[in-house]
Amino acid sequence: MDKLNQNWDLDSIFQGGSASNDFEQFLNRLKADLSAFQQTLKAASAPITKNDKPAFLSIIHTYEDLLKRLNESIAFIDCITSQDVKDNIAKERGNQVQTLGADFETCSTLFDHLLNRIADDDWRTLLEDCKLNPIRFVLQEKRDNAREKLPAEQEQLISSLAIDGYHGWGDYYYTIVGNIEIPFEHPEKGKQLLSVGQTDNLLNDPDRSIRKAAFAAWETAWDKNADFCAATLNHLAGFRLKTYEARGWTDVLKEPLAYNRMTRQTLDAMWQAISEYKPVFVKFLNRKAKLLGLKSCPGSMLKRRLKPPAKKSLMNRRRTLSSAIFTASIRKWPISPNRRSTIAGSKLKTGPANGPEDFVPAFRSRRFRVFL
Repeated sequence: MDKLNQNWDLDSIFQGGSASNDFEQFLNRLKADLSAFQQTLKAASAPITKNDKPAFLSIIHTYEDLLKRLNESIAFIDCITSQDVKDNIAKERGNQVQTLGADFETCSTLFDHLLNRIADDDWRTLLEDCKLNPIRFVLQEKRDNAREKLPAEQEQLISSLAIDGYHGWGDYYYTIVGNIEIPFEHPEKGKQLLSVGQTDNLLNDPDRSIRKAAFAAWETAWDKNADFCAATLNHLAGFRLKTYEARGWTDVLKEPLAYNRMTRQTLDAMWQAISEYKPVFVKFLNRKAKLLGLKSCPGSMLKRRLKPPAKKSLMNRRRTLSSAIFTASIRKWPISPNRRSTIAGSKLKTGPANGPEDFVPAFRSRRFRVFL
């Protein structure tokens, strides 16, 4: 098998990377189509009925197409940013994509409220269409979610403010992470300045001294940026909590649970199981530390894999099994103890193989037979 290429071929998607003209045109077309779709949804003031099936299908297909294209642009931005966290053009493109994401959220809010305004009888009739049946669950979920949120105009305002609020703080956090440089002295490669991702890879190094040094450097680097990260995470949580307050949501986990299609009872049951079996996990860590010759299992050893025991060859496994069978069998033979010890020991003392297969030619009776 040919050696796999360790680098992405992003030019096969959009030629030119972050400065790609093709990608810029792709984003411009997406922006225009999102604007047109938004106007279409705003114009649909009257509730859709069962007689508007063609128009309803057209809206759904447009929504699906825009979502696919937005996801493609997000994935491409993630790739070019990951390969060079200091690519300023990629950051500018990322800001463009975030704005398009907010535009899509506006369209999504309008679409959800459009679904919510459909009468129940007309809704059931529309969902009976064979073309909608495969996405029936998703449509019903979006309709139900719309009933939990604010009116469309207020939800659009939240989406707009999220660009420089919720998403803006998220970008700032990733900027902090992208600019962290961790000094590390490798025993073979010498002094290095590593990124967070490169240091994380060293936590899996086979050499314990490297893992330990990498973990210490990792902790020091994060400690220096602890205040910045804490402030960013607090503002992210603050924006989210204020949004929940405006919607009248009292449970901080309401949105995450809905996003994961999970009930609070399921989450509580999972955590209860984790709490109950925590002693088993602690026992495992203590046993792992003992096998590694340590008093306890430090953070640098959490990802360390234990070496699997050496596998015995098939013949060795057969010899071990046959030895057990032979030993158990001769104990049941109706012969004197002296004779039994002579039979059991005669061949075992003469050959280097020291295995039960040496006895096979001598014992072909109905009482005892070893198959290899």
